[in-house]
Amino acid sequence: MVGDQALDIEVDGIRETRFVLGDHRGKVVVLEFMTTWCRFCRDQHEILRQLQEEVAGVVIVSIDVDANLRSSELETWVESMGVDWFHGHSPEAGFAYQVSAVPTVIIIDKEGVIRYRGNFTPFNKLQLLTNQLL
Repeated sequence: MVGDQALDIEVDGIRETRFVLGDHRGKVVVLEFMTTWCRFCRDQHEILRQLQEEVAGVVIVSIDVDANLRSSELETWVESMGVDWFHGHSPEAGFAYQVSAVPTVIIIDKEGVIRYRGNFTPFNKLQLLTNQLL
């Protein structure tokens, strides 16, 4: 919940990468829980791409929570989107963060505290929130 310390998750990603939330203490992190089949997730990705281009210093992480997804499908989807931030697959992380709808966007401040939690989030709101935390 907003105001709580973020759970330290570890997620395996595409191209043999790994994300550990605790390793990013001291940075603002935008977590997106998503699926490849969700139209709103695709739209949220375009907004995250804009955030990456316009707000320096924010770590963006996308975690697919579809229990039936194969990692090769996620890699193909990421390539089609043309984005380069971390993408991983972890229904368990979605469960830990009580994700019940996609996309779910969570913003974590430099001290590891959740400062925002919502579903589809427009660019101007993400930009405002992240700039306040940088």
